[in-house]
Amino acid sequence: MANVTNDDAPRGLTCPRCGRGHFFTTNTEPLLNGRIRRRKRCRSCRRKIVTLELENESFSVAER
Repeated sequence: MANVTNDDAPRGLTCPRCGRGHFFTTNTEPLLNGRIRRRKRCRSCRRKIVTLELENESFSVAER
């Protein structure tokens, strides 16, 4: 049986304003608690977002 995927399903990080998933990172900063803060900008609508990452965990998004 073939695997069926939905190509319209969002994958990874999507922009809260336009829904696209294309970003570039403008700044990466290690924090004292072991997290990494990345400031990103949507390539489509230019919205700024911030992600906080732990080494073996998923990310969370903080909007500005």
